[in-house]
Amino acid sequence: MMRKGRLQEALVLLTGARAFFERSGDSTNYLSWAMCLQGEVELSSGNCLAARHHFDARLSLHIRMNDDYRQANCLAHLATVEIVEGNIAEAHKLLQGAFVLATGVKDVHEACSALWYRAALASDEGDFSFARDLLRRLRAELAASGGRSDVAFPIVTYISARNELFAQDYPTARDLFSSAAEYSGEQSIMWYQARSTRALGEISLLENDIAGAEVWFSKTKTLCNSMGIRPEFLYVNAGHCKLKESHGGWNLFLGGRLQSLCPHNVSLELGPLRGLCEETSA
Repeated sequence: MMRKGRLQEALVLLTGARAFFERSGDSTNYLSWAMCLQGEVELSSGNCLAARHHFDARLSLHIRMNDDYRQANCLAHLATVEIVEGNIAEAHKLLQGAFVLATGVKDVHEACSALWYRAALASDEGDFSFARDLLRRLRAELAASGGRSDVAFPIVTYISARNELFAQDYPTARDLFSSAAEYSGEQSIMWYQARSTRALGEISLLENDIAGAEVWFSKTKTLCNSMGIRPEFLYVNAGHCKLKESHGGWNLFLGGRLQSLCPHNVSLELGPLRGLCEETSA
């Protein structure tokens, strides 16, 4: 209830800001981002219809301005609505459109983000080979950019690790998540560092190592505290980063119930806990 109230407060403030920018004749950055934030807050509130309305209005603004640079970002935001509504094919189409526009204006980060969102979607759908193909293409884009988007490298590594975790290749996933945590720390991208350490905890649990999982989850919680966020909000507006519902160790840790698991049957005991993982992080 508290979070819902804060989101409503944010919407009131953003509505006022947008009205001010519209009256002032501003048609560039401020108005655009007010629209974008309105859409993101509505999406966080579960109001897909309102989110789509704001994202569509923002896209129309940049079409009128012939601004391909921000049109790509608008399409990516519209794709997030389609993902929430379960329209995966439409989301892939929008993200491909975003990639084409971003490539045309040489926006490396936006082009790469479109690809890693598509790869994450493929992982969600169980198409691990397609995800790997997209990730190989993504690494090629980064290599061709000459390092102009170093911040993307830890994210790409995380998405790759997530794909292997979903494919149940735990040794590869562990290596990649460890690398993602290291790269994220070097780039001070603490969101991905925390998500990587959480994933390492889940892998430890899958291998019946409860003590090891607790160490990783404790590190994750410390990183959340360092960022000033509540641990249960680690995946807010980051559906491409969420783990599966069956990866419920993190929520058990937050609830002080991790040590209640039987050391020799962790995977069996996590089965009935499906749904816990996303309840507090949605």
